[in-house]
Amino acid sequence: MKHEQPSDWTLSGSATNVTTSDTLQHRASPNDIGTQRQLLEREVQRLSNQVLAMHQELKATHAKLVAANNTIRKQEQALEQYESVRLQYNEELEISRQKALDEFQRLPDLESILRSISRSTNRE
Repeated sequence: MKHEQPSDWTLSGSATNVTTSDTLQHRASPNDIGTQRQLLEREVQRLSNQVLAMHQELKATHAKLVAANNTIRKQEQALEQYESVRLQYNEELEISRQKALDEFQRLPDLESILRSISRSTNRE
C-alpha cells in the first residue's frame, strides 16, 4: 500500500459535501500501525479540505454581506437627500401659498367692487 506524505497533500473540497468517514473502522487491522496512520492522515486531510471549503464559503458570504450593507447605506443616504429636498420644497411651497393668500386678501372683495360699480352707475 502506498503511503502519502504530508507534502503530497492538496487542499480541495466542498463544504456542501460533508460526510462522516468510516474508513478508519473497516480498512485497517488493529495491528497495522502504518495503515492506521495513513488512514488517519487521509481523514485529517479530508477534514482539512472541508474546513478550507467552509472558510472559502464564509469569505464569499461575508463579501456578499458587505456589498449588501454598502448598498443599503447608499440607499439610506439617497433617502435622506430625497427627504431633505422634499422638506425644502414643502417649505418653499408653503411660503408661496402664504404669499398668494396675502396677495388675494389685499384685493378688494367682490361685494365692494359691485357696490362701487352700482354707485357709479346710479350717479350717472
